[in-house]
Amino acid sequence: MATSYEVGNLFGGLALGFISDFFYAKRSPVLVVAIFVSFTICFLLTFSYKTIAPGMFGTALFILGLLLGGMHHILCVTCAADLGAHK
Repeated sequence: MATSYEVGNLFGGLALGFISDFFYAKRSPVLVVAIFVSFTICFLLTFSYKTIAPGMFGTALFILGLLLGGMHHILCVTCAADLGAHK
């Protein structure tokens, strides 16, 4: 199960990076949507983790890794690039 989160994390950095580049490097709207979707998934998992099938739980962890991991990579890389670009 934990592997699905890490695989989602791997693909999330690429996917959210391409999506934010598609919107002309507007990172804020992409990250806000990622935060709201991941909050919704976490909220649903909190109250129904006992009744969810293992495959669905793994899929939810993959999506959380995709969103949260991608968001983490976007923030870390762009923060370093933005701070390094100042003279």
